[in-house]
Amino acid sequence: MSPRVKLWLKRFIKSGLIAIPVFIISVFGVVEYTSRPEFCKSCHFMEEYYNSWQDSKHGKEGISCLECHYPPGLEATVVSKTRSISQVVSYFTQTQGKPWAEIEDRSCLRTGCHNKQLIEGDELFTGKNPRVIVSFNHRAHLTQLRRGKQLRCVGCHSQIVQGKHITVTESSCFLCHFKDVPEETKTISDCLLCHGAPMETIEVEGI
Repeated sequence: MSPRVKLWLKRFIKSGLIAIPVFIISVFGVVEYTSRPEFCKSCHFMEEYYNSWQDSKHGKEGISCLECHYPPGLEATVVSKTRSISQVVSYFTQTQGKPWAEIEDRSCLRTGCHNKQLIEGDELFTGKNPRVIVSFNHRAHLTQLRRGKQLRCVGCHSQIVQGKHITVTESSCFLCHFKDVPEETKTISDCLLCHGAPMETIEVEGI
């Protein structure tokens, strides 16, 4: 091997010893930065979604966007990150459409999140009117077919009302319980399935 080749090889190795760590650190830095909720807000059309997240229980507890929007697992993260690159490109080229996200049940039900919801049985919820109490069982909705369909978390926890982060609306419930209910499945619209018997006298227009 000639002295010139040896010198070139030596310089190449030295450059590699410097460049490779710098590249790895840079990649991890970019991954970390783009995983923060603040990065999502850097696209102007995402600001309203960021604000609704920030005001939600998830935002106040410091649960980042990616903990829900990326399925658990390294492979799923890599795939999602790759997909995100195309979203960034579409933003800068002004070819993006309306923001749309597909959140998988395994993101919601991962350990440490909502996995206990499947085993805790009935839960009581109140809406705008604190006197209206709804009994809800997640297991029955997630593990049994409803009208021949397998329900998913986002089937109810969608974002129909802009600014209300994954809030369940009455219209979400009514869509299944009251819309085009056939006679043979009439019990699905029975109010007592969710609300229970009233604990006090109910008066309507003084009657």
